[in-house]
Amino acid sequence: MRLHELTIGDTVKDWRSELSFSVAATDHPGYDGIVLVCDNVICCAAFDAAEPDAGGRFPFDSIDQFGRNNYALSNLHQWLNSGETFWYHPSHDTDTPPIGKNLRYNEQPNAEANGFLRELTPAFVAAMRESEVPVLVRTAKERGELETVKAKVFLPSRTEIGMGDESGFAEGTPLPYFEGRAHLRCAPTKLQMEIYGRAWNPGFNYGLRERNLLDGPQTYDPKYVWWWWCRTPHLAYAYLVRVMNANGGFTYTYANNDIVGIRPMTVMDPDAVLEDGYIV
Repeated sequence: MRLHELTIGDTVKDWRSELSFSVAATDHPGYDGIVLVCDNVICCAAFDAAEPDAGGRFPFDSIDQFGRNNYALSNLHQWLNSGETFWYHPSHDTDTPPIGKNLRYNEQPNAEANGFLRELTPAFVAAMRESEVPVLVRTAKERGELETVKAKVFLPSRTEIGMGDESGFAEGTPLPYFEGRAHLRCAPTKLQMEIYGRAWNPGFNYGLRERNLLDGPQTYDPKYVWWWWCRTPHLAYAYLVRVMNANGGFTYTYANNDIVGIRPMTVMDPDAVLEDGYIV
């Protein structure tokens, strides 16, 4: 069976990582191939580490404290497209690795993790196509411009998941898979839950009533749902990034927030061969 024979919502798996992806679009504008989106949050990591040498005026440009919301320069973009054992290399003069002191909570540093591509089956990686991914770049407060970045793996944009355009900038085209706000709630993989469990949910210094409301099952229990990154910046600030939250709502957080999940997308060769749902 070939990948192009699948329809929207059908699944494709990778045997090494055991990750499952759903077909999000076929013949989609801007992407030459079959668009897949991961069914789960694969792990948590910061979008971009704080850059102490970057400077930045408070409150709108504090990259030195909270990281940078430029996806093309982000730690996550580099990690998702690396097949190296040691994936981090500075991408600009003030870049820093996602290690404890540069992170919001110092719970999920990934500077020493394998590059994401190294975790996948070679056949799966070989079937990926490098795409010109549209990215919105903040140029000043409430201002931006659309650029592109080359990537085999990337984060969804606000536009692509059907949550509207950021300040009128369309980062791509809505994906059929997310039509009508479908499939936006997303939980971690079984493996991630075995490793971290409820540790993904940091404690709150609130009273018992508030703690029960904020920490209840199916609200902030990661085995049901969790936060995940989009590649879209919040244009008012240089360090805020759009996310889907644990309740299926759309919001934003600091770029160096290391307890937000990653839900990758990729574009695949339509002629890739499938056996029992796996790329071979």
